[in-house]
Amino acid sequence: PGTTGEIFKITILIGLIYLLIRRSADFRIVVSYFGTFLVLALTAGLALLSLGVIANPFEFMLFSILSGGVIFGGTFMLTDPVTSPINPPSRFLYGMIAAVITIFIR
Repeated sequence: PGTTGEIFKITILIGLIYLLIRRSADFRIVVSYFGTFLVLALTAGLALLSLGVIANPFEFMLFSILSGGVIFGGTFMLTDPVTSPINPPSRFLYGMIAAVITIFIR
């Protein structure tokens, strides 16, 4: 039992691959979102390590990205063709801003 993103991670990733193959989703948004999220989650994990709160920052990073909502949001919510930017550089920036906002909310 749990939310959709927590239970169906593999199915969501298969859906992401399908959207990328069909070119319904742009890879720029996905790569910039997940890449920025991983870097910021690792940075947060290192900060928590220095405070003595956690023991392994990489485990914290993997837990953060595999908790469900991040994968679901990065796959289906950010890649919506109606609300995503048109220009390729804007798509990179859009994914990065979304990742920063996600980290700050979490």
